[in-house]
Amino acid sequence: MIPSRLFSIAVLFVYVCSGKEPPKLPLKWTARINITAHHVDKTKDYPPWLKRMKVLYDYENKRFRAEFEHTNRTVIRRYDQGKEFLVTRVDEFIDCRKSKVRESMPAPSLPKEAFYVGEDFVLKEKCDHWQEDFGTLQVDIYFSIKTGALVRVQVETVEKTEPVRLTMPDLTYDVFEFEEGSPKEELFALPADVKGGEEGCERQPNDIGFPYVHIFHHYYRA
Repeated sequence: MIPSRLFSIAVLFVYVCSGKEPPKLPLKWTARINITAHHVDKTKDYPPWLKRMKVLYDYENKRFRAEFEHTNRTVIRRYDQGKEFLVTRVDEFIDCRKSKVRESMPAPSLPKEAFYVGEDFVLKEKCDHWQEDFGTLQVDIYFSIKTGALVRVQVETVEKTEPVRLTMPDLTYDVFEFEEGSPKEELFALPADVKGGEEGCERQPNDIGFPYVHIFHHYYRA
């Protein structure tokens, strides 16, 4: 552990000497993402302590799809067409809802406040380690040095800073099977188990839409 008064100095020294600019986040990719909630009781089924998603992300063409494997739900957002869908499955029952998308697709971004910490190994991958420090909260961000792929984001509460800095993990986003490139457009179609296609989906009241999906903390959301 580094004493608090030395922590900021050490971080600043690494950042200045590294000469690194914050990485540009990939704009089109496919991956599997696990989200671990560290304070949720693992002995209970609900709320889930582990969420599993397969994500198709294409900011350039303004398309997004997420398969929530832990709840058997599908979210599709076609910002290019101004529409979105939420498909929920419970046993043999399939519910499809649709709505309009009225806003632009949020751009992925790593804030200018993020600073470079150094190199680290995460999920057996040699990574560049970046961090945001909010005082009572810190976010550690990891990118593969070899490929530039997203690897992990971990959100931590700063429990104390004196006499040594102590943090506790809150949420961890782990990325697997990351593949950069535009997913094919047909992959953003409604699932085959939705009978009647778009006409078979019930309109969301007042087209209020559905909540954003946070894919990689707030750096990626759609």
